[in-house]
Amino acid sequence: MANSAHDPLRLIDRALASENEAWPRAEQALLEANEDGVPLEAASSHPDPVGRQMAQAALVSDADTRGALDKATAYLDAAAARFARTPAGTPPIHGIAANLSATFGPRLASALALRLVQQREMPHWRVMSTLAYLDRQRDPSVVPSLVRFAAQATVPVQQASAVRVLSGFSGSAVAASVRAERDRLAANGGSLPAPLAALSGGAGSSSSRA
Repeated sequence: MANSAHDPLRLIDRALASENEAWPRAEQALLEANEDGVPLEAASSHPDPVGRQMAQAALVSDADTRGALDKATAYLDAAAARFARTPAGTPPIHGIAANLSATFGPRLASALALRLVQQREMPHWRVMSTLAYLDRQRDPSVVPSLVRFAAQATVPVQQASAVRVLSGFSGSAVAASVRAERDRLAANGGSLPAPLAALSGGAGSSSSRA
């Protein structure tokens, strides 16, 4: 039996189950697995689109990407601490998005989109700044995680922002991810929120039209 640390599908399963404080360790494990030569290409068959996005994000990463991700994390943490001492209380959403875009361009889009899904306790300003950054970058690799985030979001403005960002991508790519999320939720007795379902022609129920 393969060592679970080198089994790409089991790595992805563990990553999908890692939320909030556990996610940074899972994120690091995926990046290190790629550097160690774990065949993450095999995870292209993973049944979860977000799992496939995780594998692809790790596959295209390198030492520079990891360094940039660490730098972005430090920047966001420092901004939170600095603005906590001001009357505003939180950093400016569009200013943060503009700085992330100017400094890193699109190369952190997939990683930051995955953090939206896996770190659902993220502060509101950080969620909205990430969504604004993703809106600027328009990287289609983020579609699966954005769909998952929109399906799970409990704050209406966050959900509306995610849906708005998704509406700027190719309809066919978004519709496929929306259908996959619809089916995942239906298997557990759930359904898509109406704003997200509208991106797939109203495919919000567990049954699909021919």
